[in-house]
Amino acid sequence: MKKTDGVDGLSVSSSSPRVVCHYLLEKQAPPEEIEHILENSLGVLESADFRLPLRNYHALWAYAVSFTGKKDIGLSIGKRVNEDEIGLVGHIFFNNATIDAALRQYQRYFSITNEGMSLSIDIEKSQVKLRYLYDVSSAYCIQDIERTIAAGITRTKEILRQEIPLKYISFSHRKPSYAKSYDSIFNCPLKFSQPSCAIVFDKKYLAFRLPHRSSYLQKVLSKHLDILLSTITRKSSVKHKVIALIEKRLSKDSVDAEKIASKLNMSRNTLYRRLQQEEVSFHSLVDEVRKYKAIAYLNDGQLALSQIAFLLGFSELSAFSRAFKRWSGETPKGYRENLQITDSP
Repeated sequence: MKKTDGVDGLSVSSSSPRVVCHYLLEKQAPPEEIEHILENSLGVLESADFRLPLRNYHALWAYAVSFTGKKDIGLSIGKRVNEDEIGLVGHIFFNNATIDAALRQYQRYFSITNEGMSLSIDIEKSQVKLRYLYDVSSAYCIQDIERTIAAGITRTKEILRQEIPLKYISFSHRKPSYAKSYDSIFNCPLKFSQPSCAIVFDKKYLAFRLPHRSSYLQKVLSKHLDILLSTITRKSSVKHKVIALIEKRLSKDSVDAEKIASKLNMSRNTLYRRLQQEEVSFHSLVDEVRKYKAIAYLNDGQLALSQIAFLLGFSELSAFSRAFKRWSGETPKGYRENLQITDSP
């Protein structure tokens, strides 16, 4: 198979190609042709731990468009709701207490789904912007991003039994000839040829509590996904390398840019410049990691609040409480009490 510049060494989880293959088989695509594209048997896609090279995944989408004659096939697949086709990362999303907690875990594990992409959560005064970012431009696939966003919107609507109003959705590709196909999925303004693909909604919905939450399943999935995440070699952005170093050093009271830069064999100014190119700051990454880990510790319920504050690198519990209230709108104690109410029968 012809190699794709920039994506060699990157991969996707089995769940993404599996849904495409299931659709193609329904349309009577010859299994041997699909397996030729995959360079693997169809059976390997049933394993949650299998990873398909990104170049094969892109080739699968090209074949799907060619075989069906549908350029909007990504949207067609994305709007189908089939719980059996939801991957591990999707399942953990809907087993969190709130949309805010769900998005944070989704962000953490997103590279498991597709190593060529990362997710940025930008919280502004009144809105939240989920941005899908590409480490290399050749990792961008129109059908895949359309399926990703369509599936996210469709599944959220189905599970919540209601629709969260969206301010707008943006795509980096030009407005396609099949633009009307978006109307049956996205009930909001659409923007094309934008710097990044994004879903934008009102900030107040971060506090929305998810139904049917299973704290036990959430913990089991988290442990398994942590193992998967640790086996993936990140060759992409400085941001992810910085996040990994911050996570290791939080409780050591040594999370400063100078030391992190040294670990990456660069100066502090170079680190700042590289992060700026990726549209993030060192301070925001420290904040991001602290918030995610705070929610994880609180969900786990095994540690005292003072212990959590120490593990996150806060000098005192009051500093942690102020930071957590800024992140979530409630105190750590209040968040934990609400979790106990949610988990009660």
